[in-house]
Amino acid sequence: MIDDLTKFISLILILLLFGLALILINANFVLASSPACIPSLQYANLIKAPDNPAVYAVLGNRKYKIPNEKIFLSYGFKWEDIKTASSKKIDSYSNIKLVKIENDPTVYYINSKKNLKKAHATAAVFLDYGNKWEDIVIINEATLNFYNNISLVKAVGEPTVYVLDKNKRNPIISAKEFESKGYKWDEIVEISKMDLESYSLLATNELQSANMLPIQQEESLGSPLSETRPKLDIAISGSSKDLFIAAGSIGKFLELRLTSLQGVSAINGITVSTFGLILNDDIGSVYLNDKENEYFSYKTNLSDKKARFIFEEPLILTEGEIKILAVKAAINAKSDIAYKTVGFSINKSEDIMTDSLIYGSFPMLGFQKEIRAGENVIGSVEISPVKLNFSQINPGAKNQKVAEFVLREKSGNEDILIEKTAFYIRGEIKPSDLINIDLVDENRKILSTATWIESDGRVEFDCGDNPLRIRKNSSKSIFLQADILGKGDKKFEFIIKDASDVKITGVSTQAELISSIEKSESGYNSLSIKKGAIFAYLNQNEAEDLIAGAKDAVLATFDFKGMNADIALKNFNLTLNLIGAPLTGDLKIINSKTKESLYAINAERLAKERTQEINLSPAQKINMGGILRLEIRADIPEEIKPDTSYSITLDKFGFDDLQNELFIIKFQQISSNPLTVKKSALYITPEEIEGSHTAGSVNVLIGQFTFQANQSEDIYLKYISVKSQEGYDEATAASGFYNFRINLGRTTDNEPLKIPIGFILKSPYRISAGSSITVKIYADTYPTVSGNTVALTISGIDAYGKNSGAKPKIEGLNKNSSPVAFSKISAELNKNPDFAGTEVLCGKNIKIGSFIVQGSGEDMQVKEITVETSGESDIISYQNGYSRLQLKNGNRTLGTISKPLPEFNIFKTNFKMEKGETTVIDVYVDIPECCDCDDKYLQIIMSGIKSYGVSSKVIPESPRSAISNKVKVICDCGETD
Repeated sequence: MIDDLTKFISLILILLLFGLALILINANFVLASSPACIPSLQYANLIKAPDNPAVYAVLGNRKYKIPNEKIFLSYGFKWEDIKTASSKKIDSYSNIKLVKIENDPTVYYINSKKNLKKAHATAAVFLDYGNKWEDIVIINEATLNFYNNISLVKAVGEPTVYVLDKNKRNPIISAKEFESKGYKWDEIVEISKMDLESYSLLATNELQSANMLPIQQEESLGSPLSETRPKLDIAISGSSKDLFIAAGSIGKFLELRLTSLQGVSAINGITVSTFGLILNDDIGSVYLNDKENEYFSYKTNLSDKKARFIFEEPLILTEGEIKILAVKAAINAKSDIAYKTVGFSINKSEDIMTDSLIYGSFPMLGFQKEIRAGENVIGSVEISPVKLNFSQINPGAKNQKVAEFVLREKSGNEDILIEKTAFYIRGEIKPSDLINIDLVDENRKILSTATWIESDGRVEFDCGDNPLRIRKNSSKSIFLQADILGKGDKKFEFIIKDASDVKITGVSTQAELISSIEKSESGYNSLSIKKGAIFAYLNQNEAEDLIAGAKDAVLATFDFKGMNADIALKNFNLTLNLIGAPLTGDLKIINSKTKESLYAINAERLAKERTQEINLSPAQKINMGGILRLEIRADIPEEIKPDTSYSITLDKFGFDDLQNELFIIKFQQISSNPLTVKKSALYITPEEIEGSHTAGSVNVLIGQFTFQANQSEDIYLKYISVKSQEGYDEATAASGFYNFRINLGRTTDNEPLKIPIGFILKSPYRISAGSSITVKIYADTYPTVSGNTVALTISGIDAYGKNSGAKPKIEGLNKNSSPVAFSKISAELNKNPDFAGTEVLCGKNIKIGSFIVQGSGEDMQVKEITVETSGESDIISYQNGYSRLQLKNGNRTLGTISKPLPEFNIFKTNFKMEKGETTVIDVYVDIPECCDCDDKYLQIIMSGIKSYGVSSKVIPESPRSAISNKVKVICDCGETD
């Protein structure tokens, strides 16, 4: 009995274990036969090819291409750990395709080329592909999230395409249906039949009730036509930048893709719901806007975890049109909010307020994000209006400041960027009363421009690629300026309504920050446009000093400005006020904009009567808010008396179209300030330069002058003429000069044959008023200039004044420059008379000759000396037993030849001789000891010296050879028995 019971229990245990094994084999995501230890990518080696930036993680004989820097750093990898391997070696590794994450049994297939992943539904499916458990590699969650899920599939060899939705497959019956959903054919992935059948097929009744594109047969098979109601497809679009959001910032939680499949769809509102551990008061405002925030933007608050957006005007989508909408929310900076989660969703099709048929899979869940504490992390922004110190502005004003705000970063956590700003205008003014509204910084740099104000009073500025940066713990002011077109007695002010009107990004965190806005009471910065008026005034910006000889010089410039209506200037009186010389040409009245001559007064007539009545025909129109600018011009006499000056007075004006005294004439008479006539002048002064050079030198400075402009105006040089001074040699090609040049430009003659030389400058060279320049003349020389002394002078100048165009007075022509003398560089070689050297003993380091070398002209560098043996003496050579031939200067060895040659011995030297210095060069040699060397004589010839001038680099001729005194060799061999 006991044995039977034991057998029965054993049988039951076997059956239980067998059933458990079956469950494990077929259960989703269970690795029934996985290895005990799965390798992790975290412990991989890093390699890359030398000519390719791609980095691979290698485990054994398999590799994984790391997609980006963020994933690389998520493993704690270091750049310095990357090793270099050949492309051939990298190609030999197989790609890692089977992955899982820690503590999750699900195994995924990844396609690195398309950035796709797919989970294996069961162990049987895993093995059906011929996969091996030992090929699985553990990756981290960031890597897995990088890949998108495969959603469009078909079985190998079968035509039907399915959409995978969780554990179900939904067939797409026709190509028309496929394309209407916005799918792409290259997104379809082939899978095995077993894999496909592991997903249950959506039943027919489910297909009809689900908010997906209904399955229909092709119309050619006789199916009923689609109903005529507009059809609208709703889908989740885009991906979240990150999974976290800091309290105190604005985050995007849901991005919707709306596609009009058929007809014209009109959307009147959208309701979104929250999910996650979030409360209504944890969220500030919720925003709905299009992707670029250009067409519309709506804001609301949560109520019962829902945000309802009711559109003022329907959002219209024509057939085939696609619109991307984003749902953003401001997370309040509360003490208990950290580590809560929040997301937004559209729970059902009824949340889209439209008469169109809606296609989509509900609920649609957006990005769920974890809230992190923003304190000590993100920036904090405060915006405050600044009270203006004026309350009235004039119609027609240009670039009129109309608002000022201070933006302050007060957290000290990070710098901030102001990317977009929206203002609203409130008051009596119409949007058309202001145009060309600029957003400017405190340095008056324009950040962005809006041509007009929208009908709802909104004006938006986008700083584009150049946002305004505010350093942490600092502030900056921004201003609004505009051109005023509106008529008088209107009040208005600019305000920022809400934090969403200013898009602010933290530089370090890249978080979109919530700004706190200090509200101002109504009328705090209210401005009034004054009643219109006619203004005329002297334009001081156009006033410049007059220059003697100037043609068509401006004596005065007057601006006429009319407000709130067009106006025409008909006539006025003009009076010329002068001290000194009268004008010699006509006085002209010019329209500054068109450059048209409106009126001319003859000089003789003006000399008789200095006040003239001016009748303009036609009358000059001044557009509303525009400016008529009149210039009074005349030619200035070249010969003037001291303190000559001119000024203009206008009075007794006549206008048309005053529109029933709408205008107030704000002037009776206007006068220009007297402009004194000055004479422009250029002063030339020679400068001292180096007075001695070596003949044959190049780039020699042979003349230098200072050109000084007086304070009247800038002067432009066009041509400079140079000649040799009398009493000195001429600097010509015949005397050895060539390639003349000037530091301001080049002469038109490449090799002028004579002086004077004319230097035509490539472009006029400016000398600013009151400043000076240095003019230098250079030339190259041949050795034939030795003994010549030259001196240059400026003999002619062609120049003109910048404003007047008149030739300036030139002073200092033909003044003598400092002379430059040229001498020949040479070296003289002689034997040293102080060395008699009649007899020497054989032995080591015996002095057998001495020479004197003297350089002239400049310091010289000696590079080479040639020494040979006289034909009348014993040949000094290594073959004859002589060795170690040396040249010395005192205790300094200039060169050594260990094995002297029988003929020429060339010493490579490198020593410097001062100009005029006498250098003694002694010759030493080792003489072999012998008993039969009596009556042998030694005599040395120094036959060549190679050198060059230290400054000029000129190479002098080698001096004539010199021969030393003969010396007799005496050998002391001792006595023999």
